Amino acid sequence: MSRGKLNYRRPLYEAGAVYGTRGSLRRRSSTWVWGCGFLAGLSCIGMVLVAMIAIPITFRLLPADLQSRISGRLPFMRVFIPTREVAQLPTLDPARATAAAASFSTPTPGGSRLATATPTMLPTATYAPLPATFRVENARWIAQKWNNCGPANLAQVLNIMGDSVKQETAAAWLKPDINDANVSPWQIAAYTNQFTQLRSLVRYNGEIALLKQLIYNGFGVLIETGLYDHDDGQWLGHYLTVIGWDDAGGYLLGLDTLTNSEDARGIHEEYTDLDSRWQHFNRTYVVVYRPDQESRLREIMGLAWDAKVNIQLALGKALDETARQQDNPFAWFNVGTNYTMLGEYAQAAAAFDRARSVGGGWPWRMLWYQFAPYVAYYKTGAYDVVISLANTTAIQTRYVEETNYYRALAYAATGANTQAISELQSAISFNPNFEPAKQALNQLRNGQQPTLEFM
Repeated sequence: MSRGKLNYRRPLYEAGAVYGTRGSLRRRSSTWVWGCGFLAGLSCIGMVLVAMIAIPITFRLLPADLQSRISGRLPFMRVFIPTREVAQLPTLDPARATAAAASFSTPTPGGSRLATATPTMLPTATYAPLPATFRVENARWIAQKWNNCGPANLAQVLNIMGDSVKQETAAAWLKPDINDANVSPWQIAAYTNQFTQLRSLVRYNGEIALLKQLIYNGFGVLIETGLYDHDDGQWLGHYLTVIGWDDAGGYLLGLDTLTNSEDARGIHEEYTDLDSRWQHFNRTYVVVYRPDQESRLREIMGLAWDAKVNIQLALGKALDETARQQDNPFAWFNVGTNYTMLGEYAQAAAAFDRARSVGGGWPWRMLWYQFAPYVAYYKTGAYDVVISLANTTAIQTRYVEETNYYRALAYAATGANTQAISELQSAISFNPNFEPAKQALNQLRNGQQPTLEFM
């Protein structure tokens, strides 16, 4: 019994020791909990910091189309889109600039039209009286997909003309790679003529009055203009589908696949402002029509129906504008483009040299969309200039197959066939429907000098 009592009763100091151990355990447990919480907090903060660093880096490494899609759904991600530095065109040789200036005496407005622009047996354009306001009622706005201005505008025009082509269908042929930075007017016309029951043609030297006549008479019309990006203020090319006008307000109505509202009523394009931006592309317009409309189209277009006369008149207009706007690089660029299309390559190259040396030169994105300088410099033997311009363009974007094509021809002309073949293969890989590159590649492989095709 005593043993049991002795075993049952423990000295106070022992009991105190036990109680003290329990208190210590509580303190240790509390310390452990707070320590774990602190470490967990640090881990969370670390993960957030890592995410803040990794997400922007990863986002910037994504293709531009994915960046656009993500920022469309998560607008705050737009702050991580890389800022594009303004590209610097290759410095123009001062001797070339001096020679170019000497090539063009100061023209007199109205007196610079080519003598070769003699009308053939084509009628004068027939412009019937028009109402003060008009709108194509069946016009439907299409919001362009990523980088899909050309296919979306083509789909708008074809829909107006009764062909329900979707922009995705047109884009699959026009630009197999969604990142393709440019769809040229000739490609839009080629798609229409090859894959629809409609017909299409490309002309230059357009005017507001002609656009109004065309859409009023039931033709589909889109134009190519310059545009200044809302985000960075930089110049780029853009299409617009023309659907109406309001003379009292002094504007055309257009379906802008990039900025239009879904009610399809059209944005207001003030006549003077639109014409100044239309000048950036030689006032190019694409007409879509049904075969049974051709006779009426001939009447409306008059001299412009003949492709060569149309270019000759466009050249006259461009030369007149250089007389009034001698520091306007776009006016000089149009002179060069029209001379190129007429096969006057020396004058064309001089005009492009002028465009590079006045008014700050042409915009750094110009050769994403218009390629006549490559042709003019190539035809005058300035292969180094072709390669230099192409290299600068390629630094800014590799999504223009024409860059590879014209650089390849310049390489081939200098005997660098290996580089030329590589460039052509790149162009074809990027756009398998780009026939000029296929033709040039076949010629090179057969030991022939490639034939340059100007698009």
